Amino acid sequence: MSSAGPVHGPDSERWFLERGLPSVIGRRGRWRHVLSRSAPVLAGWAVLMVTSFFVMWASGDTDVDTDDDDLTTLQLLAAVVLFLIVPAVIAVIWAVAQMRSIAGRRTVAVVSIIAGTFSDFYEDDPLDALSDFAIDASVIVAIILGTGLGLGAIAGWALRTTARHFKSAARLLFRALPVVLLTILVFFNSPLWTISSNLDGLRVGLMVLFLGGVATSYLIAGLLDSVGPLMWDADSDTGIRRRPLTLTERANVIVVATVSQIIQALSIAVVIGLLYLVLGLIVMNAANVNHLTGGGPTQGVWLGVTIPAPPALIRVVVFLMALTYMYVCARAVGDGEYRSGFLDPLLADLRAALDARDRLFEERSGRASAQAPAADADPAPA
Repeated sequence: MSSAGPVHGPDSERWFLERGLPSVIGRRGRWRHVLSRSAPVLAGWAVLMVTSFFVMWASGDTDVDTDDDDLTTLQLLAAVVLFLIVPAVIAVIWAVAQMRSIAGRRTVAVVSIIAGTFSDFYEDDPLDALSDFAIDASVIVAIILGTGLGLGAIAGWALRTTARHFKSAARLLFRALPVVLLTILVFFNSPLWTISSNLDGLRVGLMVLFLGGVATSYLIAGLLDSVGPLMWDADSDTGIRRRPLTLTERANVIVVATVSQIIQALSIAVVIGLLYLVLGLIVMNAANVNHLTGGGPTQGVWLGVTIPAPPALIRVVVFLMALTYMYVCARAVGDGEYRSGFLDPLLADLRAALDARDRLFEERSGRASAQAPAADADPAPA
């Protein structure tokens, strides 16, 4: 990334937003065109709501067994759409994010709000409809509020950076694979399967949050040593000592670096989880599931559609993904090759953005000085 950047008007705001530094442009800049900037996430939410509604409607709001030979066309279509929900949401978010027209994105945002909200009123009685409307309104407000606070810009920049430096993530994946695959001994551990079959969704979520929180705190502690000097070092072009960052800007820089690393680690954990999921679908027949879980269910239910994946398998995979995330976070902080392949380019991007920030404020100060009235000048003679 070039250290130079646009430093005037809307181009300046867009430049810093695209680099994950919304704190630089101030509160007014962050809230300008907030609805159009929220369009990608609003569109993704709307697709999630509409496709979920279609699955519930097409399945008749009853369980659909994918192994049943008497499936109707609509029930089969419901099962297909169910597995396409996540790819569809991702594709729509990406497509809307590529739109440059503010008016076009604003239209997409409004249509998404309408479609997502009304898709939740299928055969609802008035009380349920009011409850659903309150939940939908809360989600919409949260999305717009997050965009106005700059969280969307940070997440978007982190995703683009991760994609740009995907080679380093792939290298780390393959270097981690031999060690991570040792957890295959854990995968076929009978007590783990028995415990997993008796856990509910809440406890699984709390377990993931606990393990993820421990790993993330370690990751942040390691990143502070690397990111700290960026906020005080001299401008790499002019050699002038960096203009002091506000508390909000320092938090912004730390959050940007942390989020990009978290996304990188999560990406690898998801890949490992998918490998174990495929392995489980291959080897976990009814006899093995019964043996490992002590008679647990062999099929799960998702949005009313029965899927050929034991609930215990999903929970075991989630547990192994959490372990993988912890391992990758530890390697991300202490692995020299990973640092040179991903963290150093990330720090270079942040330095370039902060250098542009310094020049932006210098130009603003220069213009303000040039336009200030000469208050101390003697009045012109009559």
